[in-house]
Amino acid sequence: MVPYFLNKEPRSTVVYDLRSSRVVVEEIIKHEGTPRRQRVGHAFMKKAMRDSRAIFGGELSG
Repeated sequence: MVPYFLNKEPRSTVVYDLRSSRVVVEEIIKHEGTPRRQRVGHAFMKKAMRDSRAIFGGELSG
């Protein structure tokens, strides 16, 4: 999904949780996005996405 969103909005921020694989970060960087790691939890992810104006965010749990 990262390539899809970053092709629409290049150089955007993508938020991911601490439990995610390093492949997530590699893909974000590969597609010229800015990775932002966030602690686990829906509320923390939503706040991080709002604060950073992220185009996309995802948690390992769903």
